[in-house]
Amino acid sequence: MEDRDTYGAILCQKSFKLSSLLLLLINCEIYNCQLFGMQQENTVLVFGGNGFIGAEAVTQFLQNDYKVTCVNRGNWYWDSDDRIKPKVTNVRCDRNKGLNKCKEFLHQMAVMERPWDVVLDFSGYRPEVVENTLQVLENRMRLYIYISSDSVYEVSKPKVDPGLSKEEDATRPESLEEQEELNQRDMYGHRKLGCEEVITKELTKKGIYFIILRLPDVLGPRDTTNRWWFFQMWLQFYNYINKPLAIPPHTSSLNTSYVYVKDVAAVLLKMVLEKEKVKNDVYNVALESAYTLPALLEGIAGEMGINNVEFTPTGKTPSNFSFPFPSVTRGGVDISKVKMTLNWTPTPFPDVIKETVEFYKTALVKFPNERGEVIESLLSDVVPDQNRMEFLNAVKAVIRDHSFPTEETVSSEKQKTEL
Repeated sequence: MEDRDTYGAILCQKSFKLSSLLLLLINCEIYNCQLFGMQQENTVLVFGGNGFIGAEAVTQFLQNDYKVTCVNRGNWYWDSDDRIKPKVTNVRCDRNKGLNKCKEFLHQMAVMERPWDVVLDFSGYRPEVVENTLQVLENRMRLYIYISSDSVYEVSKPKVDPGLSKEEDATRPESLEEQEELNQRDMYGHRKLGCEEVITKELTKKGIYFIILRLPDVLGPRDTTNRWWFFQMWLQFYNYINKPLAIPPHTSSLNTSYVYVKDVAAVLLKMVLEKEKVKNDVYNVALESAYTLPALLEGIAGEMGINNVEFTPTGKTPSNFSFPFPSVTRGGVDISKVKMTLNWTPTPFPDVIKETVEFYKTALVKFPNERGEVIESLLSDVVPDQNRMEFLNAVKAVIRDHSFPTEETVSSEKQKTEL
């Protein structure tokens, strides 16, 4: 009888331990905890990840041991073919045709053992595309972060206060006629705000965490628009091109915000790590202050040691640019919310200028394809016919010597040409 009681007690004890272990495993799955010295990989699904902002963010997450899956059309810009592609799982898909039609992605989702910890959406530009994405993902994600734009303020009610735009200012006018007028002026801003509206409605209903980042014009290395490099190359060879920098008249006094691409990546990671603080909300992310276009260009020139730059007003937009600096008309954005919530400070403007200028000086030699695109734009829109050969020869000399043109070298080269 005593042996039977002892045996029963042992069974109960084992059953209790088994139940405890099962509960521990369940909790570990829910909270992504460390168990028996092993830690589950944190997973990130990235829509995009091959362009300017996305590639920088992917790099940040890879450096912090996240397992990354990128969904894009297979175009790898700058050096992302080497820097990003080999380190991620890449799924080729044009989500504009419907994520539900991407068989490779659907297979990838089917074999996932658990939901993605984070979804980063860099490529959602239309509300219907974002809505389709949310429907396909359903409950296969824990946090959805959408990269939006300060262009949403362009289609919102005009502010009574002329100050910086705060997150709550992105409200459409009550008048449908006024809405339509604003939408036609800035279709990009209209669509981005529409995407925000879909995300807020659908994910609130599903009980899934979301975060929306509103970014102004982005500065930094590997800009796929070539906006910065266009101006930097113009400045770098200013004395050979011999033409003042042309800027739209309204930009001479319009202060707008900019954001450093590395700050965006850092904020994204910080938000993921501190998601309980920032969940289900919208945040402006930018540099500390707003700047006019001349101030930005003077900053670039100053970093390059050029002090004889002249500006001239123009109504012409360089033909190869879809989004010239600045891309908005209503001024800068207020970042006090993200600074306070995350205890975050943006990179100082002089550091952004210095690091970005150095990258593009190196890029002149390192990235021939992108260099060719910028040169073509300058020849098409800026360089006077009589200065074309002088400009091209100066570029070739810098590439050959890996040097930087100074006023002394410019004078020397011109003397040789005259001889």
